[in-house]
Amino acid sequence: MKPILFSIFIITLFTSCNSDNIELSISENIIDAIDFCKIELEAESIEVINIEDSEGGKIPKSINIIFKNSKLVKLNDPEIDKYQERVVELILEKISQDELPEGIKITFYEGLDIGIYHNFKTEGQTFSKKHLQNLYSSIHSPDILLEKKLKELLAKNELQKAKAYCDSIILIDNNRELAFQYRGFINNNLNDTISSITDFNRAVKINPNNSQNYLNLAIIYGESNRINEALLYIDTVLTIDSVNAKAIYYRGEFKLKKGDTLSACEDMHTSVKLGFKDAGTSLFFYCK
Repeated sequence: MKPILFSIFIITLFTSCNSDNIELSISENIIDAIDFCKIELEAESIEVINIEDSEGGKIPKSINIIFKNSKLVKLNDPEIDKYQERVVELILEKISQDELPEGIKITFYEGLDIGIYHNFKTEGQTFSKKHLQNLYSSIHSPDILLEKKLKELLAKNELQKAKAYCDSIILIDNNRELAFQYRGFINNNLNDTISSITDFNRAVKINPNNSQNYLNLAIIYGESNRINEALLYIDTVLTIDSVNAKAIYYRGEFKLKKGDTLSACEDMHTSVKLGFKDAGTSLFFYCK
């Protein structure tokens, strides 16, 4: 997360005046995440209050985050729910499991408040404790964290650091399929084809039902002009997943290398119909 300097952050904290005396408590980690979202969503201001139940009572340890007059998100935006989900994800990335609230509601507010005059409308989405727990487990799963770290390194083109990170993971756990997949990809980009094939074969042994592992091998062999071997691995992919559009596309590419243009173009057409848009370029240049 990028540092935020000289920002003015105002949260209106509401405590109940009724006999329940419910107090709203927010961790610093949640506040940091809300602060970040407020700036990214270009909201004028925010309020953080308890979620209310059907009878208007405040739900303890729940939070309703209200973003007022966001310049980025409008209430008629058909994808407003995606912004609400992303805010929740950003919060869960920042906190420990012990900090999970009983529920989170993300509300976007459009309106005008002047003194006692209030004219507004809102759009809110509530996320239950069970949903938050499941999402938290997914976000903080070892493979998600591994992939996040590797993507950060690869985005900076730090291939050697990414490879070393995979090495360290594999040293601890020799059955981490994702680590072998990424190291195979990295080795290929480092022009170490033999090591790349070794890594992808190891991924196959760990999870022989994952079609992506065979597709990785097919691509490597195809790039090495070992077309017959590449086609055998494509056959394995399609045995597991008969409508794998990417595999059908690569089968077409490999057939082109063998000079079988007619059959290759049939695969290209099929791949496009299945939604693999990259096949359109080959269709344009090689197929009528």
